[in-house]
Amino acid sequence: GLGCCPISAIRNAPREASHLLGLPQHVFPVAGLALGWPAQEAAITPRLPLPVTFHRDRYDATAFDEHIDAYDATRDAMRPGAPQRDVDRFGIADTYGWSEDKARQYATSERADFGAYIRAQGFLLD
Repeated sequence: GLGCCPISAIRNAPREASHLLGLPQHVFPVAGLALGWPAQEAAITPRLPLPVTFHRDRYDATAFDEHIDAYDATRDAMRPGAPQRDVDRFGIADTYGWSEDKARQYATSERADFGAYIRAQGFLLD
């Protein structure tokens, strides 16, 4: 009955998260993970198919379009009427799968100072 939810938005405020967690030099937050007992049962969100995210020996994108289209359809069907990101800017999409959500998410600059934060933590990115 234990539930969890990854929280990548922790990278939106890395300095604050580092201070709160007491992180030393050469350590930075990548994601948070909320754990607890859900008040109500929820569906497990499917993830991108393994052939899209895992490659053995060499990169192979031959079936990406088919896998991602199927994943988009699955995500859209699982969440009918779910909120859509930034509707004032993009309007309401008839179908709103993972690809549409990511396109909208990345259309807005986020974490512009993350590189400066990582350098301040002692990492050389140059």
